[in-house]
Amino acid sequence: MYGYIILRDIPKKEAQLDVAIYKIKGGFRGFAEVKPGIHYVSVKDDGQMVDGFWCEVRENDAVIKRYDYQSKSFVDCDVKEHFHYKDMAVSGAMNHTLIPVMKASHVQVQYWINLTYHLKFENFPFSINKEEPMTPPTDLTPNELEEWYLTTFKSRFEQAFQDTHNRDMFSFFKELQFTFISYVLFSDEQAYDRYMYLIQAIYNAGEWSVTNAPSFFNGFLDILRKHFDTINAEDLSAENRLIANLSNLLEDMEDSGIAPLIEKASEFKKYLSRRGIQIK
Repeated sequence: MYGYIILRDIPKKEAQLDVAIYKIKGGFRGFAEVKPGIHYVSVKDDGQMVDGFWCEVRENDAVIKRYDYQSKSFVDCDVKEHFHYKDMAVSGAMNHTLIPVMKASHVQVQYWINLTYHLKFENFPFSINKEEPMTPPTDLTPNELEEWYLTTFKSRFEQAFQDTHNRDMFSFFKELQFTFISYVLFSDEQAYDRYMYLIQAIYNAGEWSVTNAPSFFNGFLDILRKHFDTINAEDLSAENRLIANLSNLLEDMEDSGIAPLIEKASEFKKYLSRRGIQIK
């Protein structure tokens, strides 16, 4: 089952649903065949896409928004109008004014699902976090410095996974997917920097972390593969930050002695080989 997104009083130039942009004209009222889950919507006004809105679409239900030209933003409709248009959408009475996205842009729909399946609307707004890398005090003796590294130091991965996300891998994966999709949607440099920080933190987590959180690293490679799928192989050269140090992680997974991790690392290497992507 699908849901609907109904847009009232919008400028009839272009409308965006997730990563797909549609040319629209008079009579357009929104989208049908919308997969349940989280979505992003915007429209073009005065030659540029406005700040849109995130929403959750549910099966056999409709999200209704009205465009306010003064603020150039979307607002909620009043209760009576909301239920009027919801009933029309769910009954099929508005189908002739709606774009059926599964038919119109099936590839983009799957692209969105692949990049956002850990994002849940109950966790919105999503956070872009930041940790300060740990450095030892400058006045320690050699013995004290050794003790500091043994008892106090945390790697960037440990800070992000253990402290920021409380060892909740799904919380970590939400931030990873949100930073990636934010860069795709908005060219958000802050999101891009955080994404690359997390990627390198994971690549360099070390064998101890890998063996102590095997489910995390297994799930991470599934996400990473979806990200790699969106990038041309020629852009994933050895100098690319997405490739640099990836071999460290794969080696640690192979050396872990944990069968699912060894298998996952082997599968990922075969995937890279099929795409002609070289890692150091």
